[in-house]
Amino acid sequence: MASNIKKGDNVLVISGKEKGKTGKVLIVNTDKNRAIVSGLNIVARSTKPKKGGEKGAIKKQEGTIDVSNLQIVCEQCNKATRVAHNLEGEKKIRVCKKCGASLDKAMKKEIKKTTVKKSKTEAAPVKKETAKKPAGTLTKTAKKPAGTSKSVTQKAPVKTTNKNTSVRKTGSK
Repeated sequence: MASNIKKGDNVLVISGKEKGKTGKVLIVNTDKNRAIVSGLNIVARSTKPKKGGEKGAIKKQEGTIDVSNLQIVCEQCNKATRVAHNLEGEKKIRVCKKCGASLDKAMKKEIKKTTVKKSKTEAAPVKKETAKKPAGTLTKTAKKPAGTSKSVTQKAPVKTTNKNTSVRKTGSK
């Protein structure tokens, strides 16, 4: 089942032990219909020591929350809302049911780009004059005097293997 919640959305938890809290979605698992929300549903995971001197620890991290318990918070009206879908050109975008604002950040960026391009084309172009440098000044790519630099290339060390290693042979192929 397709989820209306995507990574980076601000969501409100509408049921469960974290009811009423908001957070940002970090990961969405569409196969299991679960999401990880930053700062919510903190669970303790114990880790065993892997090496001799290492100690075990109890780490606290975010657990998953079912997607059906989350509702997107619209940035325009700052209310938890259901999601509607509209077609913008050939793209299907998510829209707030209450105020009609776009919930897709990619579409918001494209809309901003098109409005910025239109405003730039309407304004008269302004040319900036660049100051020319005098002929005798040094630049970042100044030449060094001849004979001071040597071109030395270093080769990477070659790994050698011991040719006298015995290989255990098995009867089956």
